[in-house]
Amino acid sequence: MTFETENPQSDHARGVLISFKFLKIASFVVILVAAGMAVWYVANQSPSGSTSKKPTSAVVKTIHLTYSSAWTAVSAKTVRGAPSDSIIVLQRKDKSGVLVVFPGGKAVALDTATSRKISLELARQYADYEFLRAAVVHLKAGKALFFTYLRKQQGDLHTITILPVGKESFIIETASPLSNTEVRSEIGTILSSATISSTS
Repeated sequence: MTFETENPQSDHARGVLISFKFLKIASFVVILVAAGMAVWYVANQSPSGSTSKKPTSAVVKTIHLTYSSAWTAVSAKTVRGAPSDSIIVLQRKDKSGVLVVFPGGKAVALDTATSRKISLELARQYADYEFLRAAVVHLKAGKALFFTYLRKQQGDLHTITILPVGKESFIIETASPLSNTEVRSEIGTILSSATISSTS
């Protein structure tokens, strides 16, 4: 397993089927995004924004994402298996890709040990799992762990981004088709746009 530090560029533009499962990482539970839907799409620009909030004691932390007009915000109910506590669900208008943001619980170390725990859980859950890479990336919102893997049988690329916010975290998961090279830029742009604001 390689572990790197770099700027976010969703590598290996891939992914097709999404299915939600439970992934136990360290002391908190992360819901893995994946639903039984095919995803493949083409990138577009001209950004529009989406915001959602997650309260943490007296302070409300809000994550902001900027995305192209090819994407639209949808209800979690419209994406089969999406966590009920999802705070942002983005889907390509042609239903070719999906991005889900949800609370990640207590923040964990952005290191090799956390990446290995994620990888071990995924390997147990998916017979066609293949680790690609894990890296600490620098978003506008701060440092995050960016983890990518393949579902070989489905031909999917999945990404998991763990973004610590104080003592807690946001999880951003995406799925996209293996064959579409434009997805790398599209997902990378959305992830890179992430910012956090706080209100009391």
